[in-house]
Amino acid sequence: AGGEPRGVLRAELRGAVAAFGEEVFREGDLLGGVERIVVEGMIENVYRLQVMNATESAQRYKIAVTGLPGLLVSSETVVPVASTEAHWVAVRVQAPFDTAAPGSHAIRFEIESLDTPGHLSEKSVFLVPR
Repeated sequence: AGGEPRGVLRAELRGAVAAFGEEVFREGDLLGGVERIVVEGMIENVYRLQVMNATESAQRYKIAVTGLPGLLVSSETVVPVASTEAHWVAVRVQAPFDTAAPGSHAIRFEIESLDTPGHLSEKSVFLVPR
């Protein structure tokens, strides 16, 4: 309420949905990650996030990841989104090959607005191949 513009950030990670602001979006879409071994002994998982900006001005959102030793975002970490638009972004996350046993490991995406106050922490999983 109050008539002030709201920034909305929606992150969809393997079916988990969350939002900045007062709006929460629910969809049945399960978005799959891709796991693979890349050069220099790193394992890479690829995720697809949707970032929405419901304000009347352009916004920038910073993407980071936590949960395993050496985990890092190897793709662009700042996502610009024009006013009242949504933007899909592929996020590549890497970890050293010996960081964890094969299987599924809990991680968190930390998404922060660089232009207005706001932070989102969203659960996901990082898959280590056998």
